[in-house]
Amino acid sequence: MAFYFYSHDIGLAKKTGITKVGFQLFKSINLQKRRFTILSHATRKSIKTEYNEIIQPEIKFQLLKYRTYLVKNNFKKAIMVFLNLFRYSFDPSKFDKNDIIIFNHIEYTSEFLTFLMNSVSKKIIWLHGTPEAYLNDKKTSHQIDFIVDAYNCADIVVHLNKTSLESWKVYGMKTRGIIINNTIEVKEPTKKNNSIDVLIIGTINERKGFNYLLEEIQLLKDIKFNINIIGKSQGDFADTFLQKISKLQNINYLGLVPDPENYISSAKLVWCLSTGEGQSLAMLESLEKGKPIISTNYPAAEDLVINNKNGYLIEDHSISDFIKYTEELLSDNKKYKMFSNHSKNMFESRFSNKIFNNNFNNLIKDVTTNS
Repeated sequence: MAFYFYSHDIGLAKKTGITKVGFQLFKSINLQKRRFTILSHATRKSIKTEYNEIIQPEIKFQLLKYRTYLVKNNFKKAIMVFLNLFRYSFDPSKFDKNDIIIFNHIEYTSEFLTFLMNSVSKKIIWLHGTPEAYLNDKKTSHQIDFIVDAYNCADIVVHLNKTSLESWKVYGMKTRGIIINNTIEVKEPTKKNNSIDVLIIGTINERKGFNYLLEEIQLLKDIKFNINIIGKSQGDFADTFLQKISKLQNINYLGLVPDPENYISSAKLVWCLSTGEGQSLAMLESLEKGKPIISTNYPAAEDLVINNKNGYLIEDHSISDFIKYTEELLSDNKKYKMFSNHSKNMFESRFSNKIFNNNFNNLIKDVTTNS
């Protein structure tokens, strides 16, 4: 029995959303002192650099062909095409029926689907969101049938919450599903900024709900607190958004910051405007730091926000309700402390590294026992 772990760009595991979960999976496998092989499109150097503190010398590498279909620069693509002559293809014949492959995610390509369909190995695949989260993303909204077909090739699908487990069944997912909540790499803050009232975390686009803020921007002119935004901004929508808020004194765009833990720790509370999330790592960081969260009531939002316990769930993306509940929490110190404590307790009881590692360990025991 051989053990494999797939994550597409594993060398970026601490820097991107889905692959941050891959980093936690990698750590959990290491904690078990299990010998395994990394399957990745990254380079050996980037993997070793990223995982320098925890990587074991006996870990093996199978470097898969570069994903040239994602590369726009023709010169860079030509180099990758040449290097691909010396890298592995995803060939099901190279894996045995007793092998176990853990996929942090899948690629939406026919080659990947063919591998999943023809592989006789035990396949465990993480699914990082509800159908609504995928439908609200332009990159995946037209690929729901493909996603269902691919995950139906798995032996076990790992969902982040009950909402995901149940709602994917409606779309035809039949594979056995289990639930393992996300976790995060906890980082202690290194500096404090006492001037942050509300923090919004995320790429400035419509999926993250910034269009609702833009539509009700007149409501923000006279607010008695400040709003600070961290995250990427690119494209026409982001340009329009930033131009509009530049005229308002109480809204600040801080850009993509290297130390989000400092901003989350400094903020009094966090807003989530999103139309759909899997299980937001930014929100988990907010829970860990004891921050009340005011969020739109997207599918599975109740995983992270219990209404009137550690925050508020807002219907219909009502910005006026975001403002109302923010003013309430900032003026009621007793309620604020109660919400803050509830956030911390929720993180420790459901999303801590310890809980994640225990759940992952139980999954591996289940798979290896029944293989």
